[in-house]
Amino acid sequence: MENKTISDLKSKMWYRLLKVIFIVAFFIVLVIGNLVFFNDSVSRDNHLDLSYNAFLKAKTGINTYGPTEVNFNFSNFIKLFFIGNFIILLIFEAIKRSFYYVVFGSLKPEK
Repeated sequence: MENKTISDLKSKMWYRLLKVIFIVAFFIVLVIGNLVFFNDSVSRDNHLDLSYNAFLKAKTGINTYGPTEVNFNFSNFIKLFFIGNFIILLIFEAIKRSFYYVVFGSLKPEK
């Protein structure tokens, strides 16, 4: 195989493009994951309501259809936020290591 180290790959155009796609996909998954997991507007039938009313209700507790109770626990939010983002990070790290294994035959190739 011609590519023995990561430094050899960095000179390849397709590898740099793949890195950009990987980083963009990572941030898109982070944003969408946080929107889905922390949006209070998910109804019982798992329908995600992205309307302005749902946004107001989720962020401020103001419901334009009538009063609502705000049951917000900051410590629970922080715990779920870090756990969710850590799981996403682990998934993307596994994807990266799988790519290295296919290309180099090693999970942690030489620099």
